[in-house]
Amino acid sequence: YKYKFFHFKYYVIFVDDHIRYKQFYPLKHKYDLLNAFLTFQQMVENEFLVKIKKFSSDGGGEFSSQPFILFYFISHLDLCSIVQHISCPSPPEQNEVTKRKNRYIVETGFTTLFYAQLPKNLWI
Repeated sequence: YKYKFFHFKYYVIFVDDHIRYKQFYPLKHKYDLLNAFLTFQQMVENEFLVKIKKFSSDGGGEFSSQPFILFYFISHLDLCSIVQHISCPSPPEQNEVTKRKNRYIVETGFTTLFYAQLPKNLWI
């Protein structure tokens, strides 16, 4: 279990646009995004006593190879009355908080790998 964190290849960041609360979830597979969202939704509803009203993403293809998971995810949003908003992937103005957080996570990760002197084959 010493290198348990190396089993994660992806991650997702959920950001509350109102209070800028951020939550990071490591993912082993892209299709784990659904479970991460359900965990995040439950945490928000239990800790903050509010319902999620809108889910925004850049439509970056997280589900492109998993249409079955995409169907369940969209069905869940509809069931919970959560509006889905897909922004343009390129303009940073629509996603600037998440893009900055993503850059920070990547740079911190590479810095940690560099100072730990891990072999480059473990970096990707």
